[in-house]
Amino acid sequence: MKKHTIIQAAAAATALALVLCGCFCEFPQEQPQPSPVITQQPSDIRTRADVNVTFETSAKGKNLSYQWYYKKSGSPGWSVWKKHTSPKTFATANSSWNGMRVYCRITDQSGSSVATRAALISLEEPPVITSQPRSVTVNLGETAYFRVRAEGRQPLKYQWYYQKSNSTFWTKWRGHTLPETEAVSNNSWNGMRVYCLVTDSTGGSVSSAPATVTVTDSPSIISQPQKAAPSRDGSASFSVQGGTEGLHYQWFYVPPGNRVGIRLLHRNEPQLSLSSPSLQGGVGVYCRVSCPGGNTVISEQAALLPAGTPLITLDPQSTAAKAGDRMRFSVKANGDGLQYQWYLKNRNPIGWSPLREETGDVLILPATKALSGSEVRCQVTDSDGHSALSQPAEITVNDKIGITLQPKDTTVGSGEPVVLRVATQAGSARFQWYSDNGNGFGWKKLPGQTGSVFSGIADSSWHGRKLRCVVTSEGCPPVFSRVAVITVNDTLTLKASPENISARSGDTVHLTAKATGRGLKYQWMRMADRSHEWDSWQGQTAASLRLSAERSWHRMKVRCDIADCTGKTISSDSAYIWIKDALDILRQPRNITVRAYEPAMFSVTAQGEGLHYRWYYRKKGMTRWHLWKNHTTASTSAISNPSWEGMRVMCVITDAHGARIASKASVVRITE
Repeated sequence: MKKHTIIQAAAAATALALVLCGCFCEFPQEQPQPSPVITQQPSDIRTRADVNVTFETSAKGKNLSYQWYYKKSGSPGWSVWKKHTSPKTFATANSSWNGMRVYCRITDQSGSSVATRAALISLEEPPVITSQPRSVTVNLGETAYFRVRAEGRQPLKYQWYYQKSNSTFWTKWRGHTLPETEAVSNNSWNGMRVYCLVTDSTGGSVSSAPATVTVTDSPSIISQPQKAAPSRDGSASFSVQGGTEGLHYQWFYVPPGNRVGIRLLHRNEPQLSLSSPSLQGGVGVYCRVSCPGGNTVISEQAALLPAGTPLITLDPQSTAAKAGDRMRFSVKANGDGLQYQWYLKNRNPIGWSPLREETGDVLILPATKALSGSEVRCQVTDSDGHSALSQPAEITVNDKIGITLQPKDTTVGSGEPVVLRVATQAGSARFQWYSDNGNGFGWKKLPGQTGSVFSGIADSSWHGRKLRCVVTSEGCPPVFSRVAVITVNDTLTLKASPENISARSGDTVHLTAKATGRGLKYQWMRMADRSHEWDSWQGQTAASLRLSAERSWHRMKVRCDIADCTGKTISSDSAYIWIKDALDILRQPRNITVRAYEPAMFSVTAQGEGLHYRWYYRKKGMTRWHLWKNHTTASTSAISNPSWEGMRVMCVITDAHGARIASKASVVRITE
């Protein structure tokens, strides 16, 4: 009891000492730990499906860790975005992202955390195909027509691609960049497929359905025989041109009074020369063109003119001009001692009147309103008195300048060229370009810009600038072109991505990516075959690359990451590189089912140089592969037996450079 009292007294004394000490001493208080401070919030993003996008934030603090979260449109709550644990993260947008929000929670070493704002993701709607191109069937050498219709953000751009029947790749059809396109068919077109890629102003794109081309073996004629007259020696020449090679030609002569042609023996070439005097004064000739399959087509009939008739090879052309201009007409003909007489036919019913002093092969007339609607033609006479009349040419005279090509609104990035064009039918027109910068001073003449083409290099001050051209000509009031508006887009925007490439090793290949923005930097990325990670392509930091292809690039995937001066990054679409002479298997061996003691065939198709084949087998119960002796060709066969049930067969292929590749295993099934 006494001991307990002593302990209580000591505790009380200690407490009193602490109280007294507190009167003179100030104990440090525990300070609250500061949370991380966000210095950069993630930005809202407008993009499109299948495009790589970047989310970025930054903060101040010690030993910070990051975790991104997302919430899709219509979702009740936020979800952890797995593997997205860095301040700058990448992902490929898909169609479910429209309206999705993303934020990042940042935590320091003490456990204090702070959340960024939620960035909104909006997906641009891609263009929509409203009318697909249709499959066509054409005769050999005829023109095939394709058309696609689409709706989307203007302006829409079109690029056609084709894939021939013996190819596994689509190839860009150069020069075919309109919604309607055409081309002359040839032998390699049969079974060819074409489609159109439509891209809108935001970079969104859609591909049309492919259309198939069927080429029949019916021939076509692309150049008909023309009229001719026998020369002094009685010979006359004609020619016809078929739409492709390998055609057979047979000429026919139509004598006076006949409707049916007479076959000309041994006249089996595209060119025909007649020298018999008995042919003079005939009606004409025509040609039957046949293809190897037996289908034929008949040319137009070419007139055989009377002997000595001058042959007009170029008729005068119809002309449109403005009042006060000089109009020029010309005619060309073959013959001896030719003389020319021009005739004019006004709109009145009097008929053709000779222009007495116009006796050369060129006619010059002043354009007057009274001549509008008139016609001119020329009579050509040779030294023997034979004459021929040209086709008439029509005259159109306008009393004002007509602009036939207007300048268009243009969108460019800083440092990019601006080119505008204007055209008029007036031959003596003068041009002066004017600019309105929107600063309140109105239109200002641009020194030196006095041609039909305006050119300049845009900078940020050009945004919203208006340009137009004043066209003048003597005797006519000035005409103003439409106003073209210049838009300078310094927002980082992708304008062109690299295209798929098929080449041989050592060939020069081109890779190009284009974007608008300020202070652009380019970094090309590549992903090797069978890899799932993008690697930085060291040293490749230009917008356009010109490189020598290597075999190791086969099936490599490339893209370009483009960053602007603010650090924002955008990635181009990816493209594949196919090396034609690189070792690769194009068709794998197939599983087979065969009866016992019947032949079984295995085959593999590969590409490469100097290929060597070695087949291997592994029967059921075996733990390793065995070399199949004497089986050293791409296709091989052997007589099966019951022990083959479940046997696996594969081929190892080696090229001339020592590269090696193994096929997939073919499984054998034995039936009774």
